[in-house]
Amino acid sequence: MAGALGSKSKPTGPEIIAALRALSIEERETYLLHQLLKEGNGLEFLRLTKRVPLMAISPQGDTLRGFCFPMLDYLAVGGDKDFVRVPLQPKNARTVAEAWTCTLPTRKIVDAIYAAADVKLEPRPLTQHRDSVVTFLEHNQMIQKQLKGKRKGLLLAGHKKDVVLTPRLLRQGQKDRVALYGWHKSEGTPIQPLYLGHTATYTDYSHGIRLLYNRFEVNGQTYTLQELLAHPVLRPLVCDEDICEPIRY
Repeated sequence: MAGALGSKSKPTGPEIIAALRALSIEERETYLLHQLLKEGNGLEFLRLTKRVPLMAISPQGDTLRGFCFPMLDYLAVGGDKDFVRVPLQPKNARTVAEAWTCTLPTRKIVDAIYAAADVKLEPRPLTQHRDSVVTFLEHNQMIQKQLKGKRKGLLLAGHKKDVVLTPRLLRQGQKDRVALYGWHKSEGTPIQPLYLGHTATYTDYSHGIRLLYNRFEVNGQTYTLQELLAHPVLRPLVCDEDICEPIRY
């Protein structure tokens, strides 16, 4: 999915956070997009994916099986040894996803990723200055302490809420909202049920951008997420809501 990064020096994660402090929210998003898409300031090892099984029951009662390929961790900027996980507004998360031939997950996919994770981290909620970039860095440091001694190349889950796709954004006329879900506790229960209470311009330290390769395998065939969401039989593999239909931010 990813080509080799260039050899020129790029800012570290903490340096990027320092640069963001003086920027407005829109300027901050523009800067992060520039780092990710123009400067190639993304992490090579986080572009790796893991084959994660999907299972559901079709409307006819048959067992459906497939696979998705999520990135090992949430979107981050910086070097492989000095990165910081960063949130993005959903429209910008979509821009990055499409540039990398990826998609955001649904609630059903988030649960599948957590079930298949090699490392399930205990959530570490913070209560003050949630939307501050300084808190982004603080929370990232907490996660890295949890990961001390663990090797790279493992699928991680439990340390962020996911920005997700849900038909509720259309059905409830909430296209200007961000949908959040996840942050599973150790027994598998998510702290955050599917929630659309924030406007689409709001981001905070707890939001994670988990990208998946937009190529799903089902019975030897390949599909995009949008194709599966529109499929009358296979849609339960990727959607567990009352209404399932294609949706983008």
